[in-house]
Amino acid sequence: MATAHRKLRVLCLHSWRTSGDIFKAQFQRSKLDVALDDLLELVFLTAPHAASGPIPDDVAGAFQGPYFEWFTTEKAQHGEEFIFTYHNMLESEAFIISAIRELGPFDGICGFSQGGAMASALVALQHAGLALPDVPLFTFALFFGSVLTNHLRYQQAFKDRVQVPSCHIIGHKDYVKEHSIALARSFEGPIVIIHSKGHVIPALANQHLAVLRAFLVSMQESTAALDSSGTQERQQQQMSTSLDPLDPPRPEWEAGQGRPRVPQQRASATSNSSQQQQDPVQHIVQPVSKVPSKL
Repeated sequence: MATAHRKLRVLCLHSWRTSGDIFKAQFQRSKLDVALDDLLELVFLTAPHAASGPIPDDVAGAFQGPYFEWFTTEKAQHGEEFIFTYHNMLESEAFIISAIRELGPFDGICGFSQGGAMASALVALQHAGLALPDVPLFTFALFFGSVLTNHLRYQQAFKDRVQVPSCHIIGHKDYVKEHSIALARSFEGPIVIIHSKGHVIPALANQHLAVLRAFLVSMQESTAALDSSGTQERQQQQMSTSLDPLDPPRPEWEAGQGRPRVPQQRASATSNSSQQQQDPVQHIVQPVSKVPSKL
């Protein structure tokens, strides 16, 4: 008889100009909250910065505000080639770090779009020994249509591939697809699931859902082994830090701004092998080095 393991606690970071409540609603609309309820306890965090510009049409037409962002992104309203300006990103990093200490511990972290940029940066920093030395290591990361940041703050953390299990869910029609592939290539041995839609939280089924569940079950088993041992040797090896995680360096435009307080947020528990030649995007790629440069 299989041993029952506890649910994995996962910190979830929403996309550009949405919110934690909207991210939760996106999980519910895709029915992933039900499909993964036996495996995950999802904790949705809202960014500390109000949206600094127009709300994307697909968001404003489907979800009520208020709307927030982790950092600024220009020219992204209609899927144009956009520019990351990164205003407020370091303030958001400090905010998330405070939230991790207040609401954690967490087993994994999940991000959608620019929330994935924040999530991947924090995982990379922690596993490089540059932040969060005093909390348990994130043991895995889950990304939906996410992007890789090139902010100077995080270049050292991404110097080598991040040695953290990761699953990257990427839309074939997503305008950030190439950014998502670049993020996947920055992790060692990533699992990549490519679906046929765009920049969305997709409803996964059949082979795609089976692969995602297998990944999470594996993480659950690994976490159970850590729980039973009562130790995290890798964390002890990475206690040294050359950057102060409570006070990351700030660019000139953020000088003098106070760090936002972490709001009181409660954990929200959400709760065929044949080839498909007619649909070339219905496939899973592992490792990502096998993903062609153009899909």
